[in-house]
Amino acid sequence: MEPSKNISISPIGHELFQELEHVLLGSDKPSQKLELLKTRGAFAEIPQLLALQGVPQNPLWHPEGDVWVHTMMVVDEAVLQKSSDPFWDRVLLWAALCHDLGKPSCTLFEKGRFRSKGHEVAGVLVARQMLSVLTSDVAMIEHVCRLVFDHLTPHFFGEEPTSKRSTRTLLQRLGNIPIDVLVRLGRADTFGRTTEKAK
Repeated sequence: MEPSKNISISPIGHELFQELEHVLLGSDKPSQKLELLKTRGAFAEIPQLLALQGVPQNPLWHPEGDVWVHTMMVVDEAVLQKSSDPFWDRVLLWAALCHDLGKPSCTLFEKGRFRSKGHEVAGVLVARQMLSVLTSDVAMIEHVCRLVFDHLTPHFFGEEPTSKRSTRTLLQRLGNIPIDVLVRLGRADTFGRTTEKAK
């Protein structure tokens, strides 16, 4: 995953980024303000986020509704996963907002249910496209994209045997991102839904 280069940020994109930063990092429940911004048409510059609306999910895993609803719940849960490190908390909140951006292009109805196979991989490109409109902070974009790529990994912790090799590979992919940031994103993703496990 190579960082974006030659990024040109529009004044509108920069202003929206600042507003989103304020919402994500300064709200106890960011979803409420994000819903308000969406209603006001503030996301016209980032259609990748709007595309989450109406994208169906398997009700077995996501009885709460479409991908937008789930994402709003995950962002709210990510606030509860914040630590005392503002740098990585910022990355965590942006990753929560971006983690399922690949689902609109990957969701299909197969064998009687909705599937989003490969959405974590597809989401890297979509997240980079969206964030590149908003900010020239290449390091932050790269951190978020790495977390988007691996956001499903914590769901398999404890459920499948983990070899030393697979652990080393994961740590190499994360680079300097502390693994606890990925774990906290996984928790937010798990609890940002209305399944019995999330209650």
